[in-house]
This record gives sequence, structure tokens and C-alpha cells, in this order.
Amino acid sequence: MVIDGRETGYSHHIVISNNVVHECGGGGISAIHADYIIVEDNIVYNNSWYSIFGTSGISFYQFRNHNESKTYRNIIRRNKCYDNKSMVPWYRSCKLEDGNGIIIDDFMNKQNGSDNGLYRGKTLIENNVCWNNGGTGIHTFQSSNVDILNNTSYCNSRTKKLNAGEILAGNSENIRIIRFALK
Repeated sequence: MVIDGRETGYSHHIVISNNVVHECGGGGISAIHADYIIVEDNIVYNNSWYSIFGTSGISFYQFRNHNESKTYRNIIRRNKCYDNKSMVPWYRSCKLEDGNGIIIDDFMNKQNGSDNGLYRGKTLIENNVCWNNGGTGIHTFQSSNVDILNNTSYCNSRTKKLNAGEILAGNSENIRIIRFALK
């Protein structure tokens, strides 16, 4: 399931709720060049296995500012994400990448010549359960203004060469991780 605003301007104010998303060769639920996205109460499993693009179970990539509000504009909550992993090397690095349960990726818009500018909205990731993913349970990379609250993550980083653990805030800023249950 992909929301992709790269070709059509950008997408905003979308809710993805109460779905079972599984066995997708690429990512399970992905939003690219978007804003005001809610992903809630979904079961997302066995995705990303055969993509060359480094996908994950739930992925938000290079969001754009619909307006200048600094409130929560994106919410990922009450989802179950498991058994998502990459089994094919990413075409740019020729290595296994991603396969995370949930990732917020490049909200600073530094990759691939993006002209979106710094994304200023806040993202809330709460009350999710992520387990047995190839990458981390929950991951931010080159992103800011993300609150990760009341989540459970266990038995992730199953892909041997990734070893990133349960949660990772990589090259990110203003990330709050509160009440996180790790096993």
C-alpha cells in the first residue's frame, strides 16, 4: 500500500486503518512526499522480502510541509508489525538494508536531491508492537521531531549484518523515546 506524492505534487490528510497487509514484495504501508498521514490499527507482516529499494513494514519517507503547523501531523499507532525483512540487497549499496517494523526516513530531506526542505511537523509513534523484523522494531534516520511513546519491541534485528537492535535514532534530532518495552 503506497501513498506517493512525487509525481502528483504531494498527498495529505490520509488515514490508513484496520487493514491486514502481508506478503508484499516491497514495503507494507509506505508514504512518500506526503503530510498528515495516520496509520492505525493495522497488522503488517511478511513484507519487504524481495525489494531492491530497502523497504520496511511501515515507512514514511521525505515528507513535505503542507503548512507550518508544528503539532502532530503524522501518527502511527496501535499497529502490529512483524516478520518484515529485506532478503535482496539494496540496489545502491549492494547490502541488505532496512526491513524494519516502522521507519521514519529522511524527514530532513537530504537524500536523492530532494528539494522539499526541512520537514517541520511532528510525528507520533505510539502503542505499536514490533517483533521478529529483519531490521529494527522502530527506526528514525535523518529525521527530527518524532515522539516514540509506549511501544513494545522484541526479537528484531534478525538480519545478521544489520545488528541495530530494537530501536534506533540514527543521524536524527529532537527524538523522544518514552516508556518503551524491550525484550
